[in-house]
Amino acid sequence: MFKNLGYPIPVPMSAVTYGRGITPKITTFASVHITALAYQTPMLELGALYGIRAYNKYESPFIPGISVTPMANFAFSFRGGTAKLWPQLDLNAYWNLFDRNDLLYVGLSNWFEFQGTRAFGEPQEHSWIWSPQVGYGYKFGKYSANAEVKFIGLDKSNQNITVDYLKPFGDQGTIGVFLGINRRF
Repeated sequence: MFKNLGYPIPVPMSAVTYGRGITPKITTFASVHITALAYQTPMLELGALYGIRAYNKYESPFIPGISVTPMANFAFSFRGGTAKLWPQLDLNAYWNLFDRNDLLYVGLSNWFEFQGTRAFGEPQEHSWIWSPQVGYGYKFGKYSANAEVKFIGLDKSNQNITVDYLKPFGDQGTIGVFLGINRRF
């Protein structure tokens, strides 16, 4: 959510993602961010989820499964001709709940910024943005509805930035709410 117009407005950031299981432990995926594309900035995401430890609710229901997700986020601006690459590494603990195997997870998302400048040529002061996250996936048939809350850059100033995000934590960080629908084939 941002407040550039004086009051909080949700920012609908949409993406289409395709994932495919390669092995029982590895799933690869690719995303195209539709909202960014509408603003003449194609943004792509490529990555793989690797299951370090599978969750087993029958043997140890309180001990979570563990997964790691390395990915690359790439954006290119048709307006200015600039391109950026942001590596990302997420680490999650998860539990499958109920007979449907709904998914509850908590984790840490890590964005890395290696370029020296940010929007409008301003100096890039932060090379690492960490964000705790919690999410839930409700399964119904071949579909699941997902909700995630991410606490973004809690140790970073949210003052004097291009987008005036909602500031629930004062002058540090922001919060993101992500909703999704998935279909398994």
